[in-house]
Order: sequence, then C-alpha cells, then structure tokens
Amino acid sequence: MNIAQKATSKIYRKIHHAKNDIGNLWGGNERLFRDARGARIVVYHRRCEEDPIRFNNSFLIRKTFDDHLKFYNRYFHPVSFADIDTF
Repeated sequence: MNIAQKATSKIYRKIHHAKNDIGNLWGGNERLFRDARGARIVVYHRRCEEDPIRFNNSFLIRKTFDDHLKFYNRYFHPVSFADIDTF
C-alpha cells in the first residue's frame, strides 16, 4: 500500500467512525441496542497505546477500548465465560 492509499484509507476510516459517532450521539442505535436479545461474544485481538494501524487493523487504542466497555455496560449485561454455563 503506497502513501496515498494509506492516507485515503485513514481519512475514510475517520469519516466513517465520525458518522457513526454522530448517529450514536443522537440516539440512532439506542432502540436497536435496547431491544437486542440473545448472547453476543466480543473478541478483541490487541490493544495498544498509539497508532493502532501500525501493525494491522485488529489493534485499537486504550481510549477506544475503554469507550467500548462503557458502551457495553450501558446497553448490555456483560458476563465472563465462566458465567455463560449458568444461562
């Protein structure tokens, strides 16, 4: 991937994430998450302190990870793998 492609990709991702963030701030997905049923498993590959795409796109920075955890706690009931047996 050349420099122009990397820059274009980064700009596209930032616009895409900003669009989703604005939609979430306006409550765009609130009903969808509030009415969700069933179990979900979320897997994160890696967390880093800065530049999450330095290695590949499966990394994310600590702030994003923390924001995701707050989101999950707001709309879902997180449980550990050990607790799944009891359902």
